[in-house]
Amino acid sequence: METRNTSSAMELMELKLESFKSSITSDLKSDLSEIKKLIKDQSELITELKQTITQHDSTISVLQTGIKALKDENDGYKKKLAALDAKYESLEQYTRRQSLRVDGVEINGNETSDKIVTVVESLMKEVGMQVSPLHIDRAHRIGPKYLNNGKRSQSIIVKFVNFRTRTEFYQKRKQIKNDIRLRIDLTKGNYNMLKEINAMIYENKLVDVYVFADINCRIKVVDKSSDESCFVNSVEDFKNFISHASASSVDQEECMNE
Repeated sequence: METRNTSSAMELMELKLESFKSSITSDLKSDLSEIKKLIKDQSELITELKQTITQHDSTISVLQTGIKALKDENDGYKKKLAALDAKYESLEQYTRRQSLRVDGVEINGNETSDKIVTVVESLMKEVGMQVSPLHIDRAHRIGPKYLNNGKRSQSIIVKFVNFRTRTEFYQKRKQIKNDIRLRIDLTKGNYNMLKEINAMIYENKLVDVYVFADINCRIKVVDKSSDESCFVNSVEDFKNFISHASASSVDQEECMNE
């Protein structure tokens, strides 16, 4: 009787185990099916994302090509504009070849253009020049007012009738007294370039280098240590000159050492 009961209990347990196994297997199959479906859905989504990224990369590539073309075109316009600016600067400077600037002349009441012309003529006589009414085209004050030895002053710009008279007067400028100075009439661009180069010479302590505007309104740089000089049209030209002069100086020292 016990054997029969034990056998029945075992069979019942096996049935329950089989049922439990079947239930678990069914649940696992169901979960596995859902996981496969989820993986498939994610794979499709990843594929769509890759396609979208590829399309965006393609669009970005097209845009980058377009941007580069626009940049190249813009750079071309900048070069043309720079060339036009340089040409305009050169032409403007050429029109000033017959002009000089006079600094240090005291302002004396309400000055007319004729009175200022008379002042310049007196300076020309002071340096021994023969003065004619046909020598000066026009003269007037220009720029900000300032103090010169405690007296109010303002620059005078003088345009001469011819280049020869202007040049003779400028070459005799050191004979003028009372702290009155003559300057070449530079354009704003050339004047700023001259100031910037002078500042670089001072900051870098280039004691053998100096820069000035020559009689023809050109900016000239001279290196006394190497006896080299050149005309410059930009600060970059000056930097190239200094670099070349320094290299030449080093070469000369090496040759002497040898």
